Amino acid sequence: MKTNQMVTVFGIALLSAMPFVAKAGESITGRIIGHDCAHKAEVCPIDKLDPHIILERDFVLVSGGEYYFLPNLPRDTKVRYVLETVTVIGEVDKKHGAIRVDELTVSKNGKSKVAWSPRMQRHAWGRLPGDA
Repeated sequence: MKTNQMVTVFGIALLSAMPFVAKAGESITGRIIGHDCAHKAEVCPIDKLDPHIILERDFVLVSGGEYYFLPNLPRDTKVRYVLETVTVIGEVDKKHGAIRVDELTVSKNGKSKVAWSPRMQRHAWGRLPGDA
């Protein structure tokens, strides 16, 4: 194998291993509301029974006057915790206003519990009927 090819193969191998390097995620606490509402600087839905929920294409985390998309968090999970105070731990992309969620924690009555993580999602998928 030529030296240039070896350098290229080694470089590709090194770059492909980089995503596996552990990196501490940022923690942001806020509330989940509809994206259209956040974009208009409104708070909606007004409650969990508000029909406006079905009209929203996506939901975002609002914190400190900013909102963040949560692209890897399933929509049904966002809807489940709409209007609740949550803490999201993950990789924040400030340029695009998004967070790749590693953990979603919900706070109720002074208690916190992890409500979603990729590991929990994979575990739930593994328990689907018909899985071998």
